[in-house]
Amino acid sequence: MTLDVVIAAKDGLGAIVQGRDSSPADAANKGVAAARGDYISVLPSDDYVDPHYVEKCVTALNESGADYVFGDLVYVEQGRAPMLIPGDPDYARHIMSAMPNMSAITLMYRRECFEKIGLWDIGNPYCPDYDWLLRAHLVGLKGYYDGAIRGYFSHGGISSANYRKTMAKARDVAVAHGGNAFNANLRYLRAVLQKSVRE
Repeated sequence: MTLDVVIAAKDGLGAIVQGRDSSPADAANKGVAAARGDYISVLPSDDYVDPHYVEKCVTALNESGADYVFGDLVYVEQGRAPMLIPGDPDYARHIMSAMPNMSAITLMYRRECFEKIGLWDIGNPYCPDYDWLLRAHLVGLKGYYDGAIRGYFSHGGISSANYRKTMAKARDVAVAHGGNAFNANLRYLRAVLQKSVRE
């Protein structure tokens, strides 16, 4: 069904890449490899963004001079009211010990980012976006938060269905990139406890 929708809109597309993917990161990497534009964004099949998302992101990139931009996330789960999760404009203070509120759905990158640090780790099915953002941070790439940018995350993907594993992997990724192990473990425990309280 998704392919049918894409083919129907093919006149506005530069390329269609079809085939089996080993992970969401693998699919995203294939998209980046096929892309020819100056700006890159990745949108999973069950999530969506505001109608003027691209315009808002490009404007934010050009006005801020940042390497990538991000915004707010709306968490959508059937039978529950949507939950707004604001992006973290002060992400650089926390990124070495925990995955900050920088939703991959809302992110738009300059092509040069991938030329500098490479693609997503296909061996990390739970938080390849956090691993990529950490690598970006460590080489000095800068992100910019804009509250006008908004993405909608549908409950049930790999990260939400395996929340504890995702948080554990994020902790391990933080430590592997030089983050403080005590702080990473503390933030992992806090995230798991907060999730349990919400449920």
